[in-house]
Amino acid sequence: MAQFNTHLLVFGDQVIDKRPMIRNLVRNSKSSPAARRFLQEATDVVQIELAQLTSDEHSWSGGFESLLGLAEEHNAREASDTALFFITSLMALIGRLGDLIV
Repeated sequence: MAQFNTHLLVFGDQVIDKRPMIRNLVRNSKSSPAARRFLQEATDVVQIELAQLTSDEHSWSGGFESLLGLAEEHNAREASDTALFFITSLMALIGRLGDLIV
């Protein structure tokens, strides 16, 4: 009989500041090739996906160069723009997956 390992990934509270998780991923990317690749690929995918949405769909007023830049700008706008909830979820997902990689 085969035995399976089960893992549970907990994402935690969606209202906490996601910048520390992204900062940690950026810091780890300097010494971890896997984290560096994940950070770059995540940035590329988010830029592509945001570019394909209309401004009405994402309520975002411009581009970004890095996930940390996106997290910083998002944090500044979050209190006044509830349409940006998807970015909070996105930052949580990327931060938690980054934690698993390092």
